[in-house]
Amino acid sequence: MMLQVCKLNRRFSVFIAVSLILVVVAASLAVLYENGFLTDSTETEPTILWQRDIEIFATGLAAADGKVYTIDVWGNICCYEAQTDASVWNGSIGAYWGKGVTASSSMVYEGKSGAVVGALDAATGEFQWSVSVASSSLYSKRAPDNITVVDGRVFVTTNSFSALNATTGKLLWEITDYGTIADQPGNIYGVRGWPLEGNLVYATTGGSSGAYIYRLNPDDGTILWRINGTFSDRPISSHGQVIMYNQTAVFSLNETSGASLCSYNVGASIYQPTATSNGLLVFEASDGNVYALHLSDGTLAWKTYVDSQNITALANSDNPLKGLPIQIDPQNQRAIGGFVVTTQLGAFVQNGSEEYTGFLCSLDIDTGSIVWSKQFSANGDVSHENAHFDFALTKNNIYLTTGFDDFWTLSESTGNIIEPQHFEHYVSSPVAEDNRVFVVAGLWLSAYE
Repeated sequence: MMLQVCKLNRRFSVFIAVSLILVVVAASLAVLYENGFLTDSTETEPTILWQRDIEIFATGLAAADGKVYTIDVWGNICCYEAQTDASVWNGSIGAYWGKGVTASSSMVYEGKSGAVVGALDAATGEFQWSVSVASSSLYSKRAPDNITVVDGRVFVTTNSFSALNATTGKLLWEITDYGTIADQPGNIYGVRGWPLEGNLVYATTGGSSGAYIYRLNPDDGTILWRINGTFSDRPISSHGQVIMYNQTAVFSLNETSGASLCSYNVGASIYQPTATSNGLLVFEASDGNVYALHLSDGTLAWKTYVDSQNITALANSDNPLKGLPIQIDPQNQRAIGGFVVTTQLGAFVQNGSEEYTGFLCSLDIDTGSIVWSKQFSANGDVSHENAHFDFALTKNNIYLTTGFDDFWTLSESTGNIIEPQHFEHYVSSPVAEDNRVFVVAGLWLSAYE
């Protein structure tokens, strides 16, 4: 009898031990799943359409009309078929520190040192022209990387703002930060320009007489209207109005006259607004909220607090908060965005490296309700000038890259992290074109579906 009792106790002890192990394992798996490091069988793995090696580290990436283009520090541009990765041509304008590759249906443009912009034929890669644009000593050795092609013109922003004929390279007009502009008293500085489709060109300047917002004639740069004020970044055109924002407020102006239509002040720093197909203007603010305004009258449609981890409270003068500009998932009618901030000081981190923490979240466009929110973190100081965070969408996944050579793939339906990667040298911002996303990581160019 005693032997039977001992055997029973031993079996019971083994059963309890195994049960405890299973409980611990299940809890650990739940934590990993919750943080996005494990996914269930319904997750969609990244679909790599193709992947090929490149000879020299890229300094830029572009895609247009079924072609993908990379540029390197020597100004060499390589053209590939977007569908198959087949090499089409190699060309160059002859450059050192080539940057800013931009493509249209007929031309490919790049910047090189000395504030020079050049063009190659998109079909053959043959050299077409190169032009020096206005720059002061600050930009004299830099390659322009802010090149925009719209409505048959090439617009280049250095510390000046220049417009070129997109076919011939002929200089149409330019505004320099060491000169004057018609109808503005006093000298100017800090020129910035934003060309939009539909022959809409906006600019802002500061100077001895104050700050101004302009709408310019795209053919000759003359002023169509001017108002006092500033705006922070790229404006949005919608139904006869131009929507701009400054540090804490979104405001709308009549495109024709510049007259004020409406404004909305959130009392916090605003990050790049995005217009939606259902008539809303969606943006994040440093108070941890995502706002949606009606484009028709500027009234609030909804407001959602998304910072459940309270990372916005960690921001300070040394570690500024960055908002990831919201992108729209039209298939599921969701708005996807997020925030990132440095979370540790170098003195308290092993090897003296800082760590950043951020999150992406997905919201229902109509209601603002949170569909999912997912946190991510790695080494890096968000206050660094090259600390960019960019993401692009395909049908099933989100591809997030950072200036710290991190490359995250997340599920668009759940936000779960499918594949975190880190590279030793260079990860480009992702480029979306024709339902595909292209990324250069290290010495590899990849296409995702």
